[in-house]
Amino acid sequence: MIITGILKLEEGFRARPYNDSLGYVTIGYGTKVHTDRLPAEDFLMEVTPAQAELWLLRDLMAMEKGIRNSHVLGIYEDAIEGNVARRAVILSMCYQMGVEGVLKFHDMWAALAVFNYDAAAAAMLHSTWAEQTPARAERHAALMRGANIVYHYPQLGAL
Repeated sequence: MIITGILKLEEGFRARPYNDSLGYVTIGYGTKVHTDRLPAEDFLMEVTPAQAELWLLRDLMAMEKGIRNSHVLGIYEDAIEGNVARRAVILSMCYQMGVEGVLKFHDMWAALAVFNYDAAAAAMLHSTWAEQTPARAERHAALMRGANIVYHYPQLGAL
């Protein structure tokens, strides 16, 4: 699945817990283990890539359900759902910020409602999210505009 492949590359894999950039205990492909900022070394656990992928798929399904149960459902269905790259962008953003965080990108959703992908990308880049993860935001904005970015897995080839 292209979406999980992109997220795996964006998030990276860690078998043991670590503190993410915001201090949350995280494991696998960016799965938050605890909502408090605690030392990761206090969590004596390890995860396999297969288990981490199951958690990733579970989270993606929940996020897509959250988008479908929101006020942007029509926009998502019309402007995003049929395009794998744009769908991956929205879900990747949800993976980082949660569905509620992505729903706050009002200018992006307004641009998507009229199929203005350039304006949607600009709205994405004019955000705290883009300031915090500029390289990822630039890649996602390029995909939103329709660029053909190749994510490459050495063992799988290009996605």
